Amino acid sequence: MAQFLPTRTTVLGHPAVEYVDHTTVLRTGGNGKVTTGGALVRHVMVAQDPAAPGGPSLDVAVFRQDAGSPDMSAVRRLAETLFPTLAGWSAARQPPGARPFPHS
Repeated sequence: MAQFLPTRTTVLGHPAVEYVDHTTVLRTGGNGKVTTGGALVRHVMVAQDPAAPGGPSLDVAVFRQDAGSPDMSAVRRLAETLFPTLAGWSAARQPPGARPFPHS
C-alpha cells in the first residue's frame, strides 16, 4: 500500500508532506458487530514556520462524499490559499537572487 506513505513536498516554500488515509465510518448492526472503512482522504501537512523544524504544523484534509478520490493538486491549492490567512503563519524567505513566479 505505497500510496498511504507520506510524500515530502513544499507548499509556499514551507516543508510539507502529502498522504492518503481513509475516513472512519462506524456502523453497528443488530448483531452487535462494528464495521469500519470509508472514503479516501487526501492530506497535506505543512510546517507553520519553515525556519523552525519540528515546530507547529497545519494540516488540511479533503474527502468526497461520493467516495471518489480527491485531486491532490486541489488539496495543495486549498492549503496555499488558506494557510497564509491563519495566525502564526510565517512567510518563507526567498533565497538571494530568487525571482517570484509570474502569475498569469
